[in-house]
Amino acid sequence: MQILTLGSAFLYHLLRPACEQLGHRLAFLEEGTETGDTVRAAVEEAQPRLLLAFADWQRNVPWAEVLEIARRKDVRTAFWNIEDPNHFDAFKDRAEGFDHVFTTAAERVEDYRALGHDDVSVLRLACAPSCHYREYLPRDLDAIFVGNHYPGEPDRMVGEQNVLLPFLSRRWRLEIWGYDWWRRTPYESLWKGPTQGPLREYLARARIVLGMNEQRSSPTMTSMRPYETLACGAFQLNDWSVAMESLFEDGRHLALTRSPGETAGLMDRYLHEEARRETIAREGQRYVYAHHTYAHRIQQMLTHIWPEEARRWFIDELRVEAHRGEEGKGWPPEGEGPTEVTVEAPDGKQSQMAAGQVLRVLGQRGFSVTGVRRLKATRRNRGQHVLSVRPAGSLPVPGAHSSEPP
Repeated sequence: MQILTLGSAFLYHLLRPACEQLGHRLAFLEEGTETGDTVRAAVEEAQPRLLLAFADWQRNVPWAEVLEIARRKDVRTAFWNIEDPNHFDAFKDRAEGFDHVFTTAAERVEDYRALGHDDVSVLRLACAPSCHYREYLPRDLDAIFVGNHYPGEPDRMVGEQNVLLPFLSRRWRLEIWGYDWWRRTPYESLWKGPTQGPLREYLARARIVLGMNEQRSSPTMTSMRPYETLACGAFQLNDWSVAMESLFEDGRHLALTRSPGETAGLMDRYLHEEARRETIAREGQRYVYAHHTYAHRIQQMLTHIWPEEARRWFIDELRVEAHRGEEGKGWPPEGEGPTEVTVEAPDGKQSQMAAGQVLRVLGQRGFSVTGVRRLKATRRNRGQHVLSVRPAGSLPVPGAHSSEPP
C-alpha cells in the first residue's frame, strides 16, 4: 500500500521503516512546501490509498484544499493527534474533515465525537527499533534526563519535582539535555545543552534514565520517551501516571516513583543492584519491541480503516512466504507434515530479527518449530532464514494486531 504523509519530518523518519517492514511505502511531502499544487502532484505521483497527517505546530498547510484533493482521488484521510490531551484545543480544528481521527488520549474520544467525528480511535505513541536500540558505551553517569522544562504544564511540574528535586543535593551525577528552557530554573547548573546526536547515545551513558509526564491522569497518553528509552535497552525511573502504571509493570519493565523521597530511595537501591537493573532493562526492551513499535501502530491504524484486509497485512508484516512441498503455496500452513517458512529481510541482521519475530508469533499460536537454518547468502537470497514448522492448526486472524500484550 502507498501512504502519503504531510507535516512532521521527524515522525516520517520514524514511520518509514515501520511501513517498509509491513510491506507498505510511505511518501513524504517536505515541510514548508505544502500547497494545493504540490499536494496534487504528490498524490498523482504516489497514488496513495491513505493520506496521513499529524498534530504538529506547522500552520501554513491549506488543509481544506488538501482534503478536497484526497476526496476527488478517493484517498482515505487520517489525522493522528499526538499532542492530546493537553493540546486538544490547539488542534481540534485541524481534525475537521478527516475520515478517521486517532488520538493518544482515550479521554478525548468523546470530545472529538461531540465535534461531529464519527470514527475516532485511540492510537498510542511507540518506538522505532531501526533507531532505538542499545549502544554499548561506558556508563559514566548515575542518571540522565533528556527533555525540556514546561512551566505551563502543571502535571509536568509535579513530575519535575518528584524526579529531579533529589538531585539538587548533588549525591548523584546527573546531566540534563534539552532546549535552553532550563535556564533560570533550579536545575540550570545540571543542564548541558541541546542534544546533538541520536538519543540512544545519550541514554547509553547513564545507569538510570529519568522520565516524567505531561499528563498524570490520562489512561492512555504517555510521551514517546518511555517507549524509546526501553527500546534503547536503558533502565528507566519514571514519574508515576495512570497510563504508565497500566502500560508497564513496575519493577519488571521499569521503575515508577511518586515522590522525591521515593526517587532518592530508588536511586540508592538500583545504583547498587546492577544485575537487577540490567535484567529490568532487558525485560523492558523485549516488551516494547514485542508490543509497542511503530509497526504495531501502523498495523493497528490500517486494520481499523480496512479490517477486511487484516489477514493479508498480518502476513506481510511477518514477511513470510509459506511453502508446502509441490502442492503450492499458501497461508496458513495446513496438514500434519512439516512446512518450510522463508523469512526474508534486506540484510542478515534484519532477517535474524524477523525470524525471531516469526518464531514468537508461531509459538503463541500453537505451532511447533522443529528447526531453523540460515540460507547461504547469494545475490538472490541474501538475508533469508528458513524455519521448519510443524503446524498444529490454522493461524487465527488477529483482530487488530493489538499493541496490547496477548
